[in-house]
Amino acid sequence: MTSSPRGTPVKVSEVLPAALPGLVEHLRAAAIRRQWTALVGEAVGRHSRPDSLRQGVLGVIVDSSPWLQELTLRSEEILRLVQARHGAAVTAVRFALGRIAAPSGPVDRGTRAAQARLGAEDRREIDRLAASVTDPELTGALRRIMTKDWLARAGRGGTTWTDGRPEA
Repeated sequence: MTSSPRGTPVKVSEVLPAALPGLVEHLRAAAIRRQWTALVGEAVGRHSRPDSLRQGVLGVIVDSSPWLQELTLRSEEILRLVQARHGAAVTAVRFALGRIAAPSGPVDRGTRAAQARLGAEDRREIDRLAASVTDPELTGALRRIMTKDWLARAGRGGTTWTDGRPEA
């Protein structure tokens, strides 16, 4: 563990890797999963998901044989894309055929409860407006912001949105 002179704060990010071996690789794998579509593009992102990172080898699940062959042929290119963002910690990419689970994001119970208070038409409009954003994290944040704004406006007299802009 990292020691410090009395009274000098130590960042948790400096202490945890020493206390929990493998944490850095686990965190890097989670970051790659979150950024996957942004790294490899929309088409590849729809048909593949990073599964694991072990001793520098990134395991990626692919949903069909044609995509497995395509990505295997492009493995060096994909490795360069991942290394450009995550450095030499990823030394190889291995693809395997499998079933891809739907991407999971952080659970935001508050937003889900708020969305339940919206009408079906309002939820569809929020989904339509958020659909133009390709980054999954940004899309989720946009949905949360629009939902909260929508509910706040409704509480102040029923203001709605039109063409992506608030309408009085």
